[in-house]
Amino acid sequence: MSSCHLKQIKLSTLKARLWRLVSEYVRRKDANRDGLVECVTCGKWYHWRSAHAGHFVPKKKGSAVYFDLRDIHPQCANCNVWQRGNLHAYYDYMLDTYGQDVIDELKQLGRTSLKITRDEYADRIKAMRELIQAL
Repeated sequence: MSSCHLKQIKLSTLKARLWRLVSEYVRRKDANRDGLVECVTCGKWYHWRSAHAGHFVPKKKGSAVYFDLRDIHPQCANCNVWQRGNLHAYYDYMLDTYGQDVIDELKQLGRTSLKITRDEYADRIKAMRELIQAL
């Protein structure tokens, strides 16, 4: 994206574009050849298109964990929405996968704000597109 074109795009639009790509990447990266991915909290399998990209530390507006791939994993709608993240099971997954130090770091990041410039959004969008293309 040219910088002239970037100035015409609202930050909220760039944020939404980046989130769509991050969500797709998170849901597709661990999918099997049939496109099925396991919910990290209940263990049920879903097609990646119907899975959610759920945050361990909630993605409050402007939170520094919003796009942190260590904080976002495939979940089913039941766990992510109706069980509000199914956090007890999510904690066990995070502990087994990353350890307590990363959990503590993500919780701290969740209390800090993240300011991303238009150019940084453009760079992140490009990088996520490349990651998705490599799948």
